[in-house]
Amino acid sequence: MKIRRRTFLASSASIALLGLAGRAAAGTGALASGPVQPLPLRDLALDPSPFLDAVNANTDYLLFLDADRLLHNFRRFAGLEPKGALYGGWEARGIAGHTLGHYLTALSLTAARGDRRARERAAYVLSELAACQEAHGDGYVGGTTVSVRRRHRQRAKGQFQGSSSSTLFTGWSAMRPSTSVSQACGSMPLSLAVSVRV
Repeated sequence: MKIRRRTFLASSASIALLGLAGRAAAGTGALASGPVQPLPLRDLALDPSPFLDAVNANTDYLLFLDADRLLHNFRRFAGLEPKGALYGGWEARGIAGHTLGHYLTALSLTAARGDRRARERAAYVLSELAACQEAHGDGYVGGTTVSVRRRHRQRAKGQFQGSSSSTLFTGWSAMRPSTSVSQACGSMPLSLAVSVRV
């Protein structure tokens, strides 16, 4: 069942006001208690508007991006042949792999709205990350250089020698969103090692 955003908001407001009016008439004045339940994005539909145009443009751009290019360094540092040319910018520097985390987050939101293409793209990226993780042989997956991987290992052993852990953000940025995309695609993993089983 699809619910239009305006209908949902108007209905919600009406129900809330009726509930408050009933409590006020009864003299209790208490607000309803109990858990608030999230509404799945796939159950909402936007009316034609500039916002819908922006959502559609974002979806088109996400699907325009070449996942294999974003996976380039993940495959390269896992000892696998990259399937796409390296993107420039961040992907060609020390924080390579960072963009893929944001990409997976955006795909997960798009998939949660019911877009099959975004779901398939996210599943493809996760399957490629699983191949990279398997190639590493120790559970690691990342699109960063060998020195960054060494720092991750040192940190895991409590041996990290640095001013802060902020220099390790790249790998975590790429790992965190994979949980979101996996949740949107139907499972509830707690880590990347689990999320690649979508």
